[in-house]
Amino acid sequence: MRTRGSQLSRGPLLGLAAIALLLTACSGAEEPDTPLRELTVGECVDFGAAVASDDGTVGGEGTSALPQVDCAQEHDGEVYAVSESRLDGFDEDALIAEADELCYAEFEGYVGTPYGDSTLYYSIVYPTASTWNQGDRMLACVLVAETRSTGSAAGSGL
Repeated sequence: MRTRGSQLSRGPLLGLAAIALLLTACSGAEEPDTPLRELTVGECVDFGAAVASDDGTVGGEGTSALPQVDCAQEHDGEVYAVSESRLDGFDEDALIAEADELCYAEFEGYVGTPYGDSTLYYSIVYPTASTWNQGDRMLACVLVAETRSTGSAAGSGL
């Protein structure tokens, strides 16, 4: 799976700075990793040591899971929408467009404020050619902020 910062961000993918942060739960131990195919709405995650590339992607072919973090602890991502791709075949540009459309459409309903008025950004998670060939069709939307946060952003109006 790959992740990508919002195509609609208000700056040069500022949300990706938050994604590159490494965090652990308060106890010092990370929660179990959540396979990317099993991300669920409301789950807080740690993009951890993932490094953003020049094209705005995070992760890549080797990324198969994200550490789950208790939302009461500091975290750098919160899943707010998940869907199966409607595409018949792998097309990365089309997957990015489909996921971006999903994330933009679901943003206000989850956060409680329109995307253009929000202080939050989003990153998309989508299959790679390799995972697509293994049956992966999952698209996910992950909220990110310029700084780590605690608690859920659901209904926050941020």
